[in-house]
Amino acid sequence: MKPVRFHSWNISPNEAIAIQNNLRKKIVFSSISNDIQYIGGTSAAFDAGKNIIHAALTILKYPSLEVVEQNGVTQEITFDYISGLLTFREGAPLMSLFRKTNGIRIRDATNITQKSNSKNSGSTRIG
Repeated sequence: MKPVRFHSWNISPNEAIAIQNNLRKKIVFSSISNDIQYIGGTSAAFDAGKNIIHAALTILKYPSLEVVEQNGVTQEITFDYISGLLTFREGAPLMSLFRKTNGIRIRDATNITQKSNSKNSGSTRIG
């Protein structure tokens, strides 16, 4: 997957709210018109004592659930936790993981589910 970068990750909370409101208008809901071939999951965990975030991505072939790819990354936390803006805390490391994937196009990965393994957990579905 080669995700498009819409904005910098080095932003203020007010800029994050404006970006989120702008992107909200661009969401398109549609039925999946082809068979799902891959599913993926992400997870992020925070180490506040060291100010770092660990993120992981696993892609599975569907329906066999054979592991196709696994990647992980550790980065410095650059955005404080703010309710409703979790994407701006987890987004940069997760997007770097999506860029690392080998040969899976975003339109092929039609069911990417994000679950955070922290007290600040959230869930997102792409596809």
